Amino acid sequence: MMKWLVLSLMLAGCEGPPGPAGAQGNPGPTGSEGSDGLDGSDGGDGADGGSAATSFRWVDATGAVITSGSDLVWFDDNALMWSIDRTTGRPYVNEQSAYGLYHDSEDCSGEALFPALIFGYPRAPIVLDGEVYSIPDAGLNTSRIIGYQDVNGECLPGAFVGYAGVVLADLDHFPGGVPNITFGAPPFHPEEIQ
Repeated sequence: MMKWLVLSLMLAGCEGPPGPAGAQGNPGPTGSEGSDGLDGSDGGDGADGGSAATSFRWVDATGAVITSGSDLVWFDDNALMWSIDRTTGRPYVNEQSAYGLYHDSEDCSGEALFPALIFGYPRAPIVLDGEVYSIPDAGLNTSRIIGYQDVNGECLPGAFVGYAGVVLADLDHFPGGVPNITFGAPPFHPEEIQ
């Protein structure tokens, strides 16, 4: 019996190898929020912002303001945007000819097309053979792609191949031609506004 007691006492002082890990328990409660950290140092100076944006207005020979903005334009009662000639003070548009028309078919048959984004855009006047037209507001949504040009009865690949074309019959017509009006006392010049 003594042997067993001594052996039991000897074994009681020894550690055995660790057992297998048990299943992971549920996470504990969230701790309270910590204190704020220290303030950081100030950043260096930023880059120079440069000068403020410059804007313009157009004035006539007497100094009277004709229009503000970088473009010398006027909107008529039809909401058409006309360029104003800075030397004459009159609205103008480069006149286009309905001859040499554009088409989307290689034999130049069908409806003639006007190159929409080359010579015009919605609400900008177009003068074709003395008559004023504009591309309708929805005109670019119904445009077709230009492929060919009728040049003196011969159908050739057009100068504006791939551009949007609006059917001539779909252009808005504004009878009366270019408005007969003169603004201010030309000539006009831009004046910088600070």
